[in-house]
Amino acid sequence: MQEQNNNLVLENLKNKRDYHLNALNILNGTIALYESPSNEENNLKRQKPEVKGKTQLAYSRNFSPANKFVYFLKTENRFLHFREVAHLILGMEGVAINKENVKVVMDDLYSGTQVLKKNGTIEKYQATKSFQGTYWGSPKWFDKDRKPKKEHACNLDFGSTKEKQVIFDL
Repeated sequence: MQEQNNNLVLENLKNKRDYHLNALNILNGTIALYESPSNEENNLKRQKPEVKGKTQLAYSRNFSPANKFVYFLKTENRFLHFREVAHLILGMEGVAINKENVKVVMDDLYSGTQVLKKNGTIEKYQATKSFQGTYWGSPKWFDKDRKPKKEHACNLDFGSTKEKQVIFDL
């Protein structure tokens, strides 16, 4: 009985440690969003290895929706659509990517990122007139005309829920 209690306490402590280590990692990522580009590059080179030009950071399914969103902004280094982030989250967590799961994650992201929007950590880029053409990213990723800089351009494939029509040659 005592051994079982000890195992539960140990497991709980390990979970808390992992949670706080991941929270610290996300805080560092958020801080890096505010740092100047030269300082940000130097810090990332010192702290994390690079994979295919993208920064490799630790991911945890225990992250809050806001932290998951910041994680993918950091690793993708470009404006992202909630639908695209939902696909990335589901893929990272090994969950089936289907319409229902994507909707659940998108709803979590929408409500979970409100504080990031309010405090200016992320800003909206409206790629199309449609609500579905809304992408989010760092305020530093805009050029002087409030368009995304080339290196932070969004993937417009995720801005539409319409299925691509295939025309068959009869």
